[in-house]
Amino acid sequence: MKFFLPYTENKKEAESDLKSIEAFVHGTIPEPRIYRLMYRHNGKEMAAQVGDPADSYYKEGNQPVIAIIQAGAGYAVCLPFRGAVKGDPIMVGFNSPLCQPSCPVGDFA
Repeated sequence: MKFFLPYTENKKEAESDLKSIEAFVHGTIPEPRIYRLMYRHNGKEMAAQVGDPADSYYKEGNQPVIAIIQAGAGYAVCLPFRGAVKGDPIMVGFNSPLCQPSCPVGDFA
């Protein structure tokens, strides 16, 4: 899996959008980039993966995960209307992941 950002055409656009999201949620883009995060919320095991819809628990329809970045005391799972363009992201505490975040291999897809 190579790094990508949904709705972008190329690496330059993806990097620009990612920087905007980073500023919007007051976060930090981790290196290497995170594309998948498995975690437990309210006793339920969940997974957030860039490009896939958020867990149905959040009732966000088919909004895809746009980015997963570090923010505050955890990870900000950003959807178009939760952290990427407006609204608050889904927050996952650093103590909530079930395993290490998965990172892409290589460059931009």
